Order: sequence, then structure tokens, then C-alpha cells
Amino acid sequence: MSLSDINTKLHQIESDLNVFREVFLSDTTDLASQYRRVRNDLRLIAIRQIQVEKNLMLLLTHFGIPSTTCDTEQELKEFNKNYNKLSNATHHDY
Repeated sequence: MSLSDINTKLHQIESDLNVFREVFLSDTTDLASQYRRVRNDLRLIAIRQIQVEKNLMLLLTHFGIPSTTCDTEQELKEFNKNYNKLSNATHHDY
């Protein structure tokens, strides 16, 4: 292999490395952008969840249903009974 051949190979390797570097940096930038987008989406979901929970608490309070969690089977039965009352009342309104 001549010195010229070696020099040509080295230039080809350098060119390939530059292409790889550009692709790698592009992919890294895309990943960072996607990460920021997903992080923002998750924040929006969390905000919406809080809003839904607040609205649910307002509805439960409005209809006199305790907003605490059901720790016992009796509380669960009571919640279901109250929920059914609420469900029947709203169906009759339409």
C-alpha cells in the first residue's frame, strides 16, 4: 500500500467520522427536543388531573357524597349507593 493510498483511506475515514458526528448530534438534538416535549406534555396532564380532581370534589360535595376514599366495604357500599342516586338523578334530567 502506497503512501497515497493510506492518505486516501485516512481522508475517507475522516469524512465518515464527520458524517457520523453530524448524524449523532442531530439524533441527540432530536432526543433532547422529544424529551422536553414529553416533559411538557406530562406537566399538562398533571395539571388536567388536578383540575379533574377538583371538579370531582366539587360535584361530590354538591351532591352530598363524602369525598374521602372508601377504606371499608361498608364505605364502598355507601359510596356506590350515593353514586347510583347521583347517576339516576342526572339521567332523569335529560
